[in-house]
Order: sequence, then structure tokens, then C-alpha cells
Amino acid sequence: MIGSLFAGVALFSITALAHADGGTISFSGRISDPVCAAGFVEADQQLRLDDCSRAVQGATVSVVSLDTGDTVALHTSSRVLEQDVLMPPAQADIRQFSQHYNLATTQHPLYGSYLVAINYL
Repeated sequence: MIGSLFAGVALFSITALAHADGGTISFSGRISDPVCAAGFVEADQQLRLDDCSRAVQGATVSVVSLDTGDTVALHTSSRVLEQDVLMPPAQADIRQFSQHYNLATTQHPLYGSYLVAINYL
């Protein structure tokens, strides 16, 4: 009887310690704003990455259908790619740049849900 009373008091004491009302959380890394403003122009079936900072240089962008898992082709003015490496123009004084991709053609319009992935690794 005394053993179970002691176990009950110990259990109550342990659970009481689990509820804190203050403290400090530490982490390493940083919280930063997105480096590009992403948008989709439905009428043009166009992915727009605007106001990209030069920090995005070297990141890859790709679009995947959430319905099928297929990669969506990125159409630029001169290329058709499964993924693209974001690079600012060669102008040395530019701080931000934009990149636009057509995601569909008139023969193959997009329908469904898609994930735009920008990989900074």
C-alpha cells in the first residue's frame, strides 16, 4: 500500500515537471525571407520567379505533378528542360532578377496540383 502511494506521488511529481511555463529554445541556422517571389499565371500557364536575389544563384527549380508524380517540362525561350539552374544575367550591377517558364503548350495544357521545388543544395 505504501509502495503504491509512493509510486503515485512520484508519478505525479514527474508529470508536474513536464509542464514548463518558460525556457529557451536553441537552434543553429537562420530564418530568412524567400529568395524569389513565385507565382503562376493561369491564363498563360506560366511559372514566374520574380525578384530573385543573387543568393539564389545555382539553385535548381523543377515542377512535379502531385497527381501523377511526373516532372513537368520547363519551357524557356530557347530550351525545354526537366529542371533548370537559376542564374542571374551576366550584368554585374543587377541585384535581383526574374525567370519565367511556360509549363504547358496549347496541345498539352496543365490540370491538377503541382509542386514547385527550388533546391538550394
